[in-house]
This record gives sequence, C-alpha cells and structure tokens, in this order.
Amino acid sequence: MMMKHIIFLPVFMFSVTITGQGHNTLLPQPQEIRYGSGKLPLAELTIYLPPKASEEDRFNASQLSDYLGRRTGIVLPVVNVRQGRQVVIEHGDMPALPGLDEKKGQESRESYRLTISKDGIHIKAGSSAGAFYAIQTIRQMPECDGKNCFLPEAEISDWPELPYRGLLVAYAEGAVFNEQFTKEIIDELARFKSNQFMFYSESSIELDSFPLVGYKSKVKKETIRRLIQYARERHVDIIPFQALYGHLHDIFRTERYSSLSTVPYGFEFDPTNPQAREMVKKMIKEISDLFPSPFFHVGFDETWFTRRLARMERSSTRTSIF
Repeated sequence: MMMKHIIFLPVFMFSVTITGQGHNTLLPQPQEIRYGSGKLPLAELTIYLPPKASEEDRFNASQLSDYLGRRTGIVLPVVNVRQGRQVVIEHGDMPALPGLDEKKGQESRESYRLTISKDGIHIKAGSSAGAFYAIQTIRQMPECDGKNCFLPEAEISDWPELPYRGLLVAYAEGAVFNEQFTKEIIDELARFKSNQFMFYSESSIELDSFPLVGYKSKVKKETIRRLIQYARERHVDIIPFQALYGHLHDIFRTERYSSLSTVPYGFEFDPTNPQAREMVKKMIKEISDLFPSPFFHVGFDETWFTRRLARMERSSTRTSIF
C-alpha cells in the first residue's frame, strides 16, 4: 500500500478584494496587478497549441476557449501555428497536483505570470496548474462595449498565500450522493483556485472486502475514479476522509458487524476487539488503494463509548495507597 500523509484539519480561504478601479473584480485577488491603458480585442485572438502538446495543455486551451465563449459569445479558435495575436501558454514540468512538501509564495509550482498587451496574451508558469490558474484569472477579465469585447492591458503576477486550499464535503447521510453535483462543486473549487477536495465518508464507499457496508448508500468505485480524473484535469486533488472509529452506527446496524462495536448495535468500533481492528485495517487499505492522493484524512471524533470504557478501565485498575 502506498504511504499516505495523515492530515487532520482542512483549510478554507478565499480572497475577496476589488483589484482595479474601472475594471472587473478578480477573485481571489492576484498578488500583483498593474493595468495599462490599452485594450486587446477578443475577436482578433487565437489560442496557440503546439502540435505535440500534452493532454493538460489541450485541456487548458479548450477550457479557455469555452470560458470566454460562454461569457462573451466570442469563441477563440485553437490553432497549431504561430501567427497574429495569440494566447501563448508556457509552463514548467512541476507536478500538476499538490504534494507533501507544497510551498507557498513566488516559488510555488502554482505561481504564474500573465501579460496582456496589444500583441496578445502570454502565460508563463511553473506547472500546468499555474497555467490553469492564469486561465481562471483571464476568464474574469473580459469587458464589453456593445458588441465589442476586449481584455484590458495588464501585467499580473500571482502565487498562493496558502499551499493547501480545500473544501470538505460529507457523503455520509444516506443516499444523497449525486455525481453531477459533485462535479459542479469541483468546478467551483477550481474556478477559485482551490486544490483539494475532501471526500468524507462513514460507510458510503463501495468496499469489496465488506459488501454489506453502506448497502443502500454506497458510492461505486468506478464513480469515484471518474471524479478523481475529472478533478485532476482541474488540478484538484480528491482526498479520502474516512471516519474511524466513531460515526459508524450504520455499519453496526448490520447483524454481521454488530458485535464489533463497543456495545451491540452501537456507534463505534471497539478498539479492544481484534476482529474490529482487523476490519479497520482492511477498510483503510482498500480506501487508500482507491484514492491516488498522498493524503488520507482520518476522523477520530465522537468516540463517546470508547472514552467511557477507557475511564472505566482506569478506575478498575486504581489501588489505594492508604
């Protein structure tokens, strides 16, 4: 099993600040932005894509064309030759998703520099993620005067203030999972340059080792794989967040597993039961193998009965010194 990095507290933050008088508000606000007096007409632009471009570059180019087309009605063609006014995207080969040693600031793999001039648009980033975030900035910038739409002349340098930026979504309360809605959440996270999505589960993920777990509300593995790929294209890492040992009353309502709880048909695994510990190990391994993320978030809250048992155990072993 791949080694995972355990995390305990997700972070949420977005910047909400007006960035330039007379221009569109950009969210989150770029670290540095300087506007010029010129304008770049959208109708005169194409997006340059090298003939041997990577899948990530093809995705970024198509996303930019789609975003601007939906916002302005002007669809920017994606072409394989350098000519005229173009959007040119350059980036290094740093990882596309956040890792264990993520950095903030100008040296971050997610940093980018965006130049908009009368000659076209130039994006330079350390990774495809940085290029993608530059595109999220561009999509907010079109200004229209009647039927004419343009981008303001600007120099933008941007980098993350926090290396990890995410949202936790709970899929644990019955059959409430919706794949399309989940994709829409991922789209919004990507739009505001977040890079982590925590998939919270109690007993809602399909497990081959324990087919009765989450019988009515389980999310199929193939569905999760599709979501992982969808999120990766948008530079969002999906992190499993598994509740252990508490919050698992749905498991212990099933007769087969009821004796593994602190009390029959209870709420949490009994940590003193070897069979319970073995089940926990198998659950963690199967879920960890499903998610390629280097992170695995474990929830250990609300283990009320385990705490009571621990207090009772301590009380029973105390002896008086008098």
